[in-house]
Amino acid sequence: MTELDAAGPAMAALATIAERGECIERAMLREGPRAACEQAVAAWHTEWAGYRVTRDRAVAASRTIATTGADQAGYRAAVSAFALAQDELARTRSHRERSRNRALSAVAQLEHDQLLRQRHAGQIEQSRRARAELDELLEARLAEAFDWDRPLPAWFTNTLGAGPPTDDVAGWRATAVRLLSYRITYSVCSPDRALGPRPGPSTCSRRRQWFAELDHELARVPVRLSS
Repeated sequence: MTELDAAGPAMAALATIAERGECIERAMLREGPRAACEQAVAAWHTEWAGYRVTRDRAVAASRTIATTGADQAGYRAAVSAFALAQDELARTRSHRERSRNRALSAVAQLEHDQLLRQRHAGQIEQSRRARAELDELLEARLAEAFDWDRPLPAWFTNTLGAGPPTDDVAGWRATAVRLLSYRITYSVCSPDRALGPRPGPSTCSRRRQWFAELDHELARVPVRLSS
């Protein structure tokens, strides 16, 4: 029986290094949330620019009112302009405050994200190299097992079948490598369940996410029963 998920010290060390960096990266902003934060900051800048324009209209009108007699030209227009500006400022106050609060929160998240990236840049790069090296080793192990037609463990064949489907060999192999990496990273020993037991709520979020992704991915794999 081929021990596809057997991990010696070197492979286990690679899995640990890769996992440590990926846990750090999980705490960082993904592309979508980062874009949302940047949009919140940009929205506040637009909001603030509009506020300043309206505020300046109100100030200019108030100066005209203060320096012009009620019977002089421009006085009534200034009174009307001042009232309109004041009304707009009051009407948009709550929206402006919400926009400001969102921007402050977004700035804090972006600054924290930048700090993490700077502080852990070396560790993340090391993690990515370890993941790539581990994947390469596992791909070679998987290829060797099929090249030599070695018996496969039940947890593998129950989930991925006896071999890749003819229409997506590369995708099947990539899924198989991710599964092997998961089992090695978390020391899954179940002889018949590929992912082992579902991680509980106290388990690290990285593992729960990886389990969910693989569980969904494996459910979509067409199983070929014979080689």
